[in-house]
Amino acid sequence: MRTVLVSSRAIIVVALALFAGGGAAGEDRMPDRKEITKQVLDHCRARDSYAAAEYVQALGEPPAAGRAYSDLVFDLHDACAVPEMVAMGRAGILWMLERARVLAATDPGKAANWRRAARQLSYNVASFTWPGWGEAGLVISEADRAAGDEAARLCLRLATELGEDHSSLFASQWIVGAHRLTAGLPGPAVEAFGMAREHARSGGDAAAALMAEGYAALTALLSGTGEEASLLAIVADLRKEGSEDAVFYADQIESVRKTLAK
Repeated sequence: MRTVLVSSRAIIVVALALFAGGGAAGEDRMPDRKEITKQVLDHCRARDSYAAAEYVQALGEPPAAGRAYSDLVFDLHDACAVPEMVAMGRAGILWMLERARVLAATDPGKAANWRRAARQLSYNVASFTWPGWGEAGLVISEADRAAGDEAARLCLRLATELGEDHSSLFASQWIVGAHRLTAGLPGPAVEAFGMAREHARSGGDAAAALMAEGYAALTALLSGTGEEASLLAIVADLRKEGSEDAVFYADQIESVRKTLAK
């Protein structure tokens, strides 16, 4: 899996096939994604998000419910329903962590997979609540952003505890840095981007390492402690590197700069 931080369409996808050899019992009788999203929105708005979570968890066996939670974060984001997306993301994360706790003594491997799914879901929540993407029609409140900041920190904690590879640790450090940046904490943001750079270097991903340096330079520029020339030089180096990922990162940094400078 390539590590490409694709706008808010997060690159980490919950691989629920890890939890079952095939489709879960009754999964073929589940409502389709559009119907699940409609029901969840109806529950959230007419009743409460806890009713929506009860609905999701009653859809089928654990892998089916886990997949529904994962899909909902994407589908509610696409519906510009950010508060509901945050509520379902948090419910799904807590539900996955509880599955891991229950299985820890009897099946450590499955327990680790559920914690890994919680990490992946927390990344998606963190990405979809980051204001830096500047997505049209998406309103991210301060409460939503704060929830995303917490999800980012959980993502990094779980990635560290699970001993994930450099690619996953890079992404986890990057999303922490991104949220520290928009929380008005430039020092911790630069520190997280520096850690992301080191993981990218250790994983042999030169473009990602340059990208992390670019975000550190962007943080310094926006906080008034850096020079524009430093950022422009990194963006130029990414374009000179020329790979698909490097050019994407250069475009992304420029886009995020325009969004955050507004």
